[in-house]
Amino acid sequence: MFRHALARAVVCGMFTLALSGSLFAADLTSTDVGDAANLPGTTDIQGDTISMTGAGHDIWDGEDGFRFTYLELDGDFDAEVQITYFLRGIDPWAKAGLMARDTIDANSINIISTADEDPSYGTQVSWREQTGGDTSEWNLWENGGPTGFEDGDWLRLAREGDDFTGYYHADGDADWIALDPVTIDMPDPILVGIELCSHDAGVLTEAEFQHLTIASSGVNYPASTAVEARDRLAVTWATLKRP
Repeated sequence: MFRHALARAVVCGMFTLALSGSLFAADLTSTDVGDAANLPGTTDIQGDTISMTGAGHDIWDGEDGFRFTYLELDGDFDAEVQITYFLRGIDPWAKAGLMARDTIDANSINIISTADEDPSYGTQVSWREQTGGDTSEWNLWENGGPTGFEDGDWLRLAREGDDFTGYYHADGDADWIALDPVTIDMPDPILVGIELCSHDAGVLTEAEFQHLTIASSGVNYPASTAVEARDRLAVTWATLKRP
């Protein structure tokens, strides 16, 4: 597993987190879930850029396989990230995006707001409401939205109560397009972060993410690091990308 630090500040009653060098406020953990562990991926963080490789058969049906970089949260949250590079030519259904998940078990309840590799597809949400249950999906390109996902485009995933909503916007366009909201009973704490899946358990894919920002009303911090973060608040404030 890989761990890195995040920075925090208090904004309108929620914690806002953004990548910030070696400042210590919460640990970001990276691991391979399900059959992705048979071909381990990598996570490298430089500044506000997260470079990942990952395998896994899919995030679908009753069990998943993928690379996951995440932190633990309670309550509502609003996460967004820019995908600046997504390797093409691996598989049309390779995925890169944001995920909320109950556990790191392969059959866990989850939802993703994700980009698919194939340019004729684009952005979708998919979710599993029950542990080990079937996975459902809602595709933007089949419901009147734009087709395709280009390097530099943005994804967002937000939770309010039991309602989760995925969003998309193209690079240079400030307006978010909301995907169909989904209601899931996902008890706290949950895991929120970035997912990467090659859609082939024997092949690694690659993606680069920038400007990961998570606003949450309930971040679970180690007690020892929270004190250190308060001492450095003046430094972290300038690095934060507030929603």
